[in-house]
Amino acid sequence: MMKRLLLVLAAIACLATMPAAVLAQTTPTTLVIPKASTDLLSAGHSGGYVDAFADGALCGRLTFADTTQRNDAGDHVLRLDSPGAPAPCGTSGATLALVNGLGQTLATRRALVAGQANVIQSLAPEAPSANGTPSPQPPGTGLGLARGESGRATAMPVVGITFVLVGLGVGVASGRKRR
Repeated sequence: MMKRLLLVLAAIACLATMPAAVLAQTTPTTLVIPKASTDLLSAGHSGGYVDAFADGALCGRLTFADTTQRNDAGDHVLRLDSPGAPAPCGTSGATLALVNGLGQTLATRRALVAGQANVIQSLAPEAPSANGTPSPQPPGTGLGLARGESGRATAMPVVGITFVLVGLGVGVASGRKRR
């Protein structure tokens, strides 16, 4: 009986001297982006990665081409509360925001839940701000010059302007002849 009591007391003494981090073996706080969410993305439309921020503190970068940042299902996974990460990266309630490789803040923001997978489905950038300033857009989109298959500007805008100028010139010339 005395031996059992001594063993129990020794076990309690060992547990009491262990660091709290060892005793609290919890599930890591992760960012998960399902494979289906990135299947249709090209590096040109996402920049190839997203940076994860919790309350403005950088928690890490998730690179879509990096196969070491994938789980068995092919989903992209980033541990947010890794050793040395800023405190908000593992704090429940911190605002989780993502910025893609093109510098665009993604529209999906959420409260971080510590100790579990925080799944983000949409990688769409934010809509333009209230003051009308649009967020940056991926290359090859927007109201820029028309682009051909080679990526160089086509002659369509020049041809259109030429027709307008010729039409104005003909109209002016015909108007002067009538007088």
